[in-house]
Amino acid sequence: MNLKVYSTNGSSSEEKSFDIPALEEGKGHQALRDAVIAIQANRRQGNACAKKRDEVAGSDKKIYKQKGTGRARHGDAQAPIFVGGGVVFGPRPRDYTKKVNHKVKLLALHRALTDVVTEGHVKIIKAFEFTAPKTKSFLALMQNIGITGKLLIVDDGYDANTLLSARNVEGVNIIEADSVHPWDLIRYPTVLMTESAINKVIKRIQQEATQHATA
Repeated sequence: MNLKVYSTNGSSSEEKSFDIPALEEGKGHQALRDAVIAIQANRRQGNACAKKRDEVAGSDKKIYKQKGTGRARHGDAQAPIFVGGGVVFGPRPRDYTKKVNHKVKLLALHRALTDVVTEGHVKIIKAFEFTAPKTKSFLALMQNIGITGKLLIVDDGYDANTLLSARNVEGVNIIEADSVHPWDLIRYPTVLMTESAINKVIKRIQQEATQHATA
């Protein structure tokens, strides 16, 4: 697949070929869905907790006698019908963790990369070369490439100048190629990857393609 690769300052570009394995139409959508749901579920703390009737502080004495008042029958004031009483079927601490096997994760990554590249959301740069930690230099690079709005940056590794130049820009997230997740790729309108980063992600994807071919 041919993609435009920008120079380190974004002022010029050239076409280069990247060996992204072909993916059948429709394949991997379920894997992508499972991977996204799993990462969102695994980020939930699961610590929401509402007190049940027996956990609410207060007296357990019957609030008035059973008969003769003309009113409804009640027990203690901790009943769910009263303000400050217990909660019926309220949230309780729980584990939301979902597991996705390695092969499905790689297929999901393959699907996500194929989609964002096909739709033109991925831009490639040769490398980041900032001589000093300046946000102004990073903004100039974005302007040269034509990037606006939220941005995901993916590189094989970062030096201090790159990190310090990009960290104060609103809507910019920085991640390494080893830990990029399908959800990271699809939730940003633009993904800026270095050559080394996209080649590393492709290498991960090729593992999935090889495993499928030998299965």
